Amino acid sequence: MRIRPVYVLAAVYVCGALLHAQKPGVLRFTAPGPNSYVSGPIALFVAYEGEGGSSAIQDVTFFADGQQICGPAFRLRCDWDAGRGVEAHAFRAVARLKDGRRMVANLRTSAIEFAQTEFVDIVQVNAVVKAGNRFVKGLTRESFRLFDDKQPQPITDLIAGGPMQLLLVLDVSDSMKGALADLRTAARGFLKAIGDGHQVTVVAFNDTTFTIARPEMNPEERTRALDQLSAWGGTALYDAIAESIQRLNGRARKALIVFSDGEDRDSRVTFPDVRRFIDESDATVFTVGLGRGASQQDLRAKLGELADASGGLALFADDPEELAEPFADIVETLANQYTLSFEPRRDGKYHELMVQVPGRDVRVRARRGYVAPKP
Repeated sequence: MRIRPVYVLAAVYVCGALLHAQKPGVLRFTAPGPNSYVSGPIALFVAYEGEGGSSAIQDVTFFADGQQICGPAFRLRCDWDAGRGVEAHAFRAVARLKDGRRMVANLRTSAIEFAQTEFVDIVQVNAVVKAGNRFVKGLTRESFRLFDDKQPQPITDLIAGGPMQLLLVLDVSDSMKGALADLRTAARGFLKAIGDGHQVTVVAFNDTTFTIARPEMNPEERTRALDQLSAWGGTALYDAIAESIQRLNGRARKALIVFSDGEDRDSRVTFPDVRRFIDESDATVFTVGLGRGASQQDLRAKLGELADASGGLALFADDPEELAEPFADIVETLANQYTLSFEPRRDGKYHELMVQVPGRDVRVRARRGYVAPKP
């Protein structure tokens, strides 16, 4: 009679052990991010989250748009050329585990056209007004004058501050290894200072671009995403700016904050392309340069031109520990923006813009021009 309970306990123990051993894991893509934009040579990465981690994997096979592109091999990375266009792709990874099970991960990326396709009746111009080092607050629509190719245009609306679409773009290329901890700290402080009520997306880039935090994430989730960043790969700065600025659409106030420590070496998109995309967008672009981004004159000039064209700022830090200051300047500038709206011409041409506040001893920084919709 005493033996039977021992058998029962042993059976329960064995069943529990089997259930534990067979607890399903998860295979997922870690890069690129879902619904991100890919072009040219890219690297696909997967991770197995289950007992034993990657050591439990026998081999992995990668597929792109239904075609096998890598494997089967014991590699969690697959290098593939997505082509010159930025098209939607369907990726699939199949991992065979050493215990005989199969795990599957699926990923879809998005397509974009490098051209402004959303023709709207209103052009928005973000502007800041300063008297000395002080922001001028409390201005009304009647305070401003707006000129399109030196011709005055009626201002249809003016909004001070308010919600915005904000996209933070962070360089995580290999050269950032020594500065990544300070960048995470500065980015966390920036996101906290921006506050709630905005649509915030965080994108990281090296030789590809991937989303790490989406607008629906709460602040804690965004912080965890920043903490998981690691530095590797090359620098495709222009690709990251081009892809990111195309994500900002609609009528909300828009801002793009781009951080980089190095010169572009891997982009398919050229600098004139990026400049054109900015002219076609109504987003304000802020650039933050570190290291070579702060010391190389040519790179400083290019970052400055991109920011200046949109009415934004080009800021620089000589040391990673100084990154908090330029990010704080951007927060203050965004909090004091005015957004002016006007009806554009419809000739498909580039037009110079000028914004003034007559009768006041002030400086106005605003978007320099726009590309009009075609008739």
